Amino acid sequence: SPAYVAPYLDKGSRVVLCELHPSDIETLRENSKDIFPSHQNVQIQLQCGFGFLRNEAEERMERVATSRSEELTMCLIDPPYEHPSEYQMIIQGLFDATKAFQRGTHILWYPLLRDNISEAVTKKSRALVKAKSALKRCLIGNAIYEIEMDINGRSPEKNNCDGDASESQNKPRSRRHSSLRGCGLMLVNPEDSVVEYLEADVFPAIMEAHPSSSNIDPRRMRIASQWV
Repeated sequence: SPAYVAPYLDKGSRVVLCELHPSDIETLRENSKDIFPSHQNVQIQLQCGFGFLRNEAEERMERVATSRSEELTMCLIDPPYEHPSEYQMIIQGLFDATKAFQRGTHILWYPLLRDNISEAVTKKSRALVKAKSALKRCLIGNAIYEIEMDINGRSPEKNNCDGDASESQNKPRSRRHSSLRGCGLMLVNPEDSVVEYLEADVFPAIMEAHPSSSNIDPRRMRIASQWV
């Protein structure tokens, strides 16, 4: 995620990267030297990103109350979705952030899951749908643009798989990958120019870019986007 964001940041931007797993934070520190070679204000913190976001939001709300000046902010959230508690943390985190960062754009990544793999995956898929609905209710008054890419070519609202035999591959896939049928982004308060760029340039490029080594059948891909 930091590598995707880095090219679009000004050299004077403040960058805060949060990593909860001690085994991964050293890798993040090493990679950040190459990702942000010209940035002086890069902080890497061993903590939950939601906790940082909540604390930062509370501090900024106090500063905004005493000052009208506010910097532009972009918050990228791509949690692992390993624990049920994360769904409520996402809702609370985005709600707090939009209250504190009035000039901010917030981006949430989420998986699209096949719900016929196992009972656990089905529960996770349904929990995600409920969390998204709750988010939209909490964020009333904010502009929300939603993008979903389904590699099975089915409607993003249908959390099922048609079981087409063409999906099977000679190389076995892990349970984690076999449960993933696509992914989505929820953009909160994006600039109009960003949405225009996505629709005019990015979506067509994704649909056209399919290396021969890819296991994805481009004829079954589907990208859906809408303001919600």
